[in-house]
Amino acid sequence: MNMRSLQILLGLYCLLVVSFSHAQVYKWVDDSGTVHFTDDPANVPEIYWDRLEEKKIIKEEGRKPLDEGKSPKRRVQREPTDRFGRRKSWWRDRASKWWLQLENATSQHQRITKEVEEAREVLEKARNDGKRRRFRRKIKRLQKEDEQYRAQIDEAKHMLNDILLDEARMAGADPSWLRP
Repeated sequence: MNMRSLQILLGLYCLLVVSFSHAQVYKWVDDSGTVHFTDDPANVPEIYWDRLEEKKIIKEEGRKPLDEGKSPKRRVQREPTDRFGRRKSWWRDRASKWWLQLENATSQHQRITKEVEEAREVLEKARNDGKRRRFRRKIKRLQKEDEQYRAQIDEAKHMLNDILLDEARMAGADPSWLRP
């Protein structure tokens, strides 16, 4: 056989024979719904053997993927989490209750402060003792109500500035996640 025909035969052989590599993959779903894959069935817990699915993966060697030469797809940026896997939205939800309480109590405190000022102005101008007593009682009632709103404001500030902030730092969460 001459060299030329040997080269032709070798070329035809390379074109006709494609080498494949076979891989066996096993899949199962645990009780919490998490899908697991392994190439060794010994790694599958015994309680999941009835859920085991066998998959064959064939990889052709010597072939280029169709998307080769194209720019790689961008990976989706994952939202950052704390040490326990809790996201920014979890911390915002946790703090939102206290921000809402702070906002509501502050607006009520401002309303009451305005009403007390108006009642004091009327009290100063009042000549009638009955009217004066009525406005003193109103001022006293408003001041008691205002104490409750001040307590709510203090509680919300304490939770936001001390408790939740410390919890976030200990969990490795960004403290800015607590802001509305």
